Amino acid sequence: MNFIHTPHHMPKRDAFIKWGMTLSTAVILAGLSICVYWTVLDRQVPIDVLRGEVTLYQKQPDESWVFVVRWHGILRRRCGGISNHWIIDGFRLPLPDIPYPAEMEPIELDKEFFWEVPVHIPSYFVSTGHVSGKYRARFMYSCNPLQERIFPISYVPPAVKFEIPVKDVQRDVPKSMGVEPSRPR
Repeated sequence: MNFIHTPHHMPKRDAFIKWGMTLSTAVILAGLSICVYWTVLDRQVPIDVLRGEVTLYQKQPDESWVFVVRWHGILRRRCGGISNHWIIDGFRLPLPDIPYPAEMEPIELDKEFFWEVPVHIPSYFVSTGHVSGKYRARFMYSCNPLQERIFPISYVPPAVKFEIPVKDVQRDVPKSMGVEPSRPR
């Protein structure tokens, strides 16, 4: 009996192992390639935001305010996501996240459209003299399964300036807040 193997006469078991390892390597490399594509190359922003503007101010019965921001943009692809947004006026007032897609999503790609976002401003924000500032947002889209868990596509559009049309609100800090308390003598 000759137990020496030559490359031309491999037993079936060794050939099975060789092809199994080759197939496993190919599957692993294909999976890694898809992950690299989704993480590095699939970064096109779904909506090109052209501009934003405040279209409406409305005072609420509880002395809070709502203003509506109308965003104009071009839809490049359909993806879900969330929008973080906040108001800046001397300090940052975070607002609740908004899920996407927007309710009035256009039917056609590559055409300009608009969507509106109502922004609720609490009464304590206005009562302390904060009646103007900038509305900021960060859109985070997920266009594939990997982006849903890590590395979403993030886009920060230009800030939208606002000024609440109030007449009775003091814009400066009240004098009583700026005075040091009297010391006992």
